[in-house]
Amino acid sequence: MAANLTGAFLCAQQAVKLMKEQTPRGGRIVNNGSISAHTPRPMSAPYTATKHAITGLTKSIALDCRQFDICCGQIDIGNADSAMAAPMAAGIVQPNGQVLAEPRMRMEDVARAVLYMASLPLDTNVLSMTVMANGMPFRALNFTCASWFYPLGTRLRVSHGGKSIVVPVTDRGPAKRLVKQGRIIDLSMGAFMN
Repeated sequence: MAANLTGAFLCAQQAVKLMKEQTPRGGRIVNNGSISAHTPRPMSAPYTATKHAITGLTKSIALDCRQFDICCGQIDIGNADSAMAAPMAAGIVQPNGQVLAEPRMRMEDVARAVLYMASLPLDTNVLSMTVMANGMPFRALNFTCASWFYPLGTRLRVSHGGKSIVVPVTDRGPAKRLVKQGRIIDLSMGAFMN
């Protein structure tokens, strides 16, 4: 929380103060988001929460500071070839329990995206940009489920109204009061799937 959110807030606060006072007035802030601001990975709640918060911070600064010629945008990076993403080459756990190697992209490509955002005139803003390695196992709108009764990674066939799908158990749930009423799983939309 301290580095990802508090640090970003404090830096932006000081940058806004300087940009308001300088001549000519204005400037641009590019916040470092993450693809986790859109779709989390397993076991990443603290990191994901901070990246969602960065999205709110970015939008608030963009709204509140435009009258001072200050632009604010966010770049959401997925699998840049960095120390943080190094384990992805060897393989990391996916929501379905499998361990898969994931592609990474060159840091130079991320830098070019940031430079593009920074090079725009102050009457133009890129509020959000996602840059990710092509081939990442990111798919929107895949079903997953939560269950207290099955191990994480278990694949379950769920049927309703003559249709059925197979979904992996990626979380714990449903709420205990619903379990007492007979519910054994909760379906949800997941994204990091192979």
